[in-house]
Amino acid sequence: MLRSLIYDNLPGTWIGEPVDCDSISTDTRTMQPGALYVAVAGKQADGHQYIPEAIRRGARAVMVTRVQAECPVPQWVVADAYEAICFIVRHLRDAFQGDVVAVTGSVGKTSTKQFIAQILARRFSVLSTTRNWNTEYGLAQLFWGLAQHHQCIVLEMGAKHPGDIATLCRLVRPTVGVVTNVQHVHSGLYPSFESLIETKMALLDYLSTSGKAAISVDDPLFSSWIQRFPAHRCAAYGQLLSHSPQSAVPSVTLADLHLEAGEACFRLIHGAEEAPVHLHVLGKHQVGNALAAAAVTSLLGVSVADVAAGLSTTIGTSQRLMRYTTPTGGIVYDDTYNGNGALVAIAHLALDVPYRTTIFVMTDMADLQPDSVVARHEELCRVARDLGVHHLWCLGPAMKAAMPVFGPNARHFEQQSDLIEALIPFIGPQVSCLIKGSRGRVMERVVQAVCPNILEKTPC
Repeated sequence: MLRSLIYDNLPGTWIGEPVDCDSISTDTRTMQPGALYVAVAGKQADGHQYIPEAIRRGARAVMVTRVQAECPVPQWVVADAYEAICFIVRHLRDAFQGDVVAVTGSVGKTSTKQFIAQILARRFSVLSTTRNWNTEYGLAQLFWGLAQHHQCIVLEMGAKHPGDIATLCRLVRPTVGVVTNVQHVHSGLYPSFESLIETKMALLDYLSTSGKAAISVDDPLFSSWIQRFPAHRCAAYGQLLSHSPQSAVPSVTLADLHLEAGEACFRLIHGAEEAPVHLHVLGKHQVGNALAAAAVTSLLGVSVADVAAGLSTTIGTSQRLMRYTTPTGGIVYDDTYNGNGALVAIAHLALDVPYRTTIFVMTDMADLQPDSVVARHEELCRVARDLGVHHLWCLGPAMKAAMPVFGPNARHFEQQSDLIEALIPFIGPQVSCLIKGSRGRVMERVVQAVCPNILEKTPC
């Protein structure tokens, strides 16, 4: 492992003999035995108080900012855990000579990253993860697994605050990248939408000097960026939608797009080459993510045939529009990872409207601009109503206030347990249910209650 290169220059001091750890973790709930547990003193919780639990779960060593008395494992004592984490990423990045592919955007980051990693794995040894490790701490967990055989790193970048993407670019120094889109999600953490755009576009700004970028022609927001990259460092992609600029000429596009059992099929076109693609993920919205991945990997010399094969063998990640068939024959769409992309998920549920009774289960969305909370929740209700969804069941004060827009078949629950109790008998053999909500609402518990014995699972 390349991490052995950093031990001679580690900041801080060791109490006990330094040991090599298999992984890094800041969360005892997901930590694996043999990990280095990093005790982060955050605003809401101090990781030092979970050190006994980390040791009980098999931590091989702990990173601390305060020396722990009678600690049975070695302690790496640092002045600042964040700076130590950045040190790890920076030094491991210095030791890596291959391409670093970065993906950011408001929605679609993880799916696009998964497509890219699957495609590149056909030709290269790729370091990536299905997890959304998109902060400094997450990237440290990713880079900790870097080995001599890796030829390419594929990662995603998140931005909870203005300037975050620029900070991550300086840390991991990407060589290739794509911004999937910029939308009004998590915008409550920004002073304006323009600030959010500036933060996301920092990736393209960083790459414009010497890197390569895939840029969508379907969004006018991106069109000006194409002019900032020489042709050999830019791959324009898109579907040439009705709102696409008339001058747009994508080098990566598609034809014959259609759905088969909710999965997109099309001919992928790159210049004079083309190949058939069948995405084994649900939703037409995945087409844009697939084209972004095709454009990125074309910049790294992957053939259209290998791109199409990689796209067609990619499966999705947990809680992102997963389809379950219940023992009673009901269908549950689990999109509970967060509240992003709710309109897309509703549109997918609406495909079942002519054939089945449909129900949309939703909680309040988080991190919205205060002056947009009412309008955004009413929009969800209006779209679900107009697409013919039969029932809306919801949690949270914002959804309660917005649900009259849906109509008489809207129902609000004060407690998640009450919703579960009502939902279990409701989902019969002719019912399709979409369950969605912000991360903090832990709506996967609803899915687990409704589908205790999953007979069929199709990831997407």
